[in-house]
Order: sequence, then C-alpha cells, then structure tokens
Amino acid sequence: MAPTALACGVQQLAQGERHGCHDAGPARSAARSLEQAHQTARHLAELVTGNSTSARVRMQLEAYVLAARLEEVVTAANTRLHLMSEGLYTLSHSDHQAARGARSGLGLQITDSWTGRPRKTDTLSCGESFFGSPSLALGLATRLAPTP
Repeated sequence: MAPTALACGVQQLAQGERHGCHDAGPARSAARSLEQAHQTARHLAELVTGNSTSARVRMQLEAYVLAARLEEVVTAANTRLHLMSEGLYTLSHSDHQAARGARSGLGLQITDSWTGRPRKTDTLSCGESFFGSPSLALGLATRLAPTP
C-alpha cells in the first residue's frame, strides 16, 4: 500500500527532529493541515457510502437520491390508489432503519384507513396487492413521462 501524504509528512517531521532540526513548526503545521483534510475526506466518504456513524440512516448517496425520486413516484401512485381503493389505502416511503444494520432508505409502507396505522407492504393480501402494484406502475409511468 502506498504511503499517504499525511504519513510521509509525519515521517519527515520525525526525521527532522532526530537530526537536530529545531525549526519543525512549518512541518507540524503542514501535518495538522493534512490530518484535518484527511479527516474531512474520510467523513465525506463515509457519508457517501452510508457508513457514517453520524448518519441517521445507513443510506448511500445514490439510495438517497433514489429515495427522493421514490417519494415523487409514491405521490403520483397515491392519486391512482385513492381512486382504485376508494380512499382505503395510502402508500408512503419509509426510510426506517433495516434490521441488523442493513442498508436502509428505499422501503414502502401502506396505511389502511380502517386502522390508520402504517404497515409493511409484504403484509398485503393478494387483493390488496392488486391495488398497490398497478398504482405504483402508473405512478412510475407518470413520473417518467416527458412533460409537454
């Protein structure tokens, strides 16, 4: 593995101090600057890959962008679903944390107006799925269609 600029700077600083170089201030300043830049780059990389401990949800940047698009599709799908189910069901995007730290962010849930509580879409019966699937397909088609 190739040495990083930070490792090289620290090594040069240590060599200078061993050889009696007393003016190591600029090298220390450069090392601090490189370390700060490295920490910033690492934090950004962790955010983009969904591995940051400071992130609310373990979601990669591409999943975050897709989640925003999914919300648009769900909004369009709900227009159709409301008509098809006579207002009984409403879809929503879910970014709940997945089990055991798995990646999250692209989930769907459905709310039944009888109970008023959201539930996972995998709990839908065949008849209920009949409403959800075409609604999502039509919502996707609506969002992908070019606007005049």
